[in-house]
Amino acid sequence: MTPHQKRIAEIAIGLGLFLFAVLLEAENAARPLLYLAAYAVSGGDVILRAARNVSRRQIFDENFLMSALQP
Repeated sequence: MTPHQKRIAEIAIGLGLFLFAVLLEAENAARPLLYLAAYAVSGGDVILRAARNVSRRQIFDENFLMSALQP
């Protein structure tokens, strides 16, 4: 699998998880976990780079800003 195909698969899986969470009618712990899983699958590489840069005291770089959660 090429890197391009892998990225498309990650986005498709993340989109599927997100849509499933949106369509889930139950208000329980499953919905936030599905949102978190979709976020981790589609943006996992950015989150890992942000964590690595924060550990190196490079806090406000583009990876951190892209992975920061909005209220």
